[in-house]
Amino acid sequence: MNKEIYKNILNEKFESNFSNVEKYFEFETVPTDLKLQTLNTLYSLIYQNLQNLIFDNYIASITITSHLLEKFCKLSIVKYDIIGENLFSNEYNNKIESAYRYDSKDLNETIKQLHKYKLISQGELKILLKLKNEMRNAFSHADSLKITKDYPNKIKAFHANFNDIEKLKVVELNTKTTFIKNEQVELEAQKKAFSYFKQLYKIIVNVDYKLRKAKL
Repeated sequence: MNKEIYKNILNEKFESNFSNVEKYFEFETVPTDLKLQTLNTLYSLIYQNLQNLIFDNYIASITITSHLLEKFCKLSIVKYDIIGENLFSNEYNNKIESAYRYDSKDLNETIKQLHKYKLISQGELKILLKLKNEMRNAFSHADSLKITKDYPNKIKAFHANFNDIEKLKVVELNTKTTFIKNEQVELEAQKKAFSYFKQLYKIIVNVDYKLRKAKL
């Protein structure tokens, strides 16, 4: 592809999509309701994700959001466990070592630990478990049948003979046919990528606020 053509395509996507995600770019020094403070090391992943959304890279966005989900849960536990300690306190090293105990645990356990710490509500617990099962697991494992579970097994299409283009024949196609299944997965990613991120980000903001209050 010609370089200038590709640049124009990307510019068009930027102009079309940036306003949708603009409020999540928190470059201002003055805190806003969306600005993370205790969990600010998540911004690297968040900004990578926003770039994917701007340029319509929906499956890449879902992949990063899934990584963000797990990173957020583990980081929140670490931050909670070292509340009251600083880098130079006597107990810091012991607590920081213990805080990483969830790094190798199943994500279900990590999410439930956030609830035990009262960092998330019962409703947020259900949302995170649902996102983990329906979005993170399905897309991370490329489980196309799970991703497209609400789609029919057959679709109707028209078959034509180029020698007699006016005679169209209605046929049924199996949606497990690879090019059809691929299009369905892409469509689901397009429909759900931004929503997945927004639901998770709202919970991250709430947990960040609770961690800040716990330090006071």
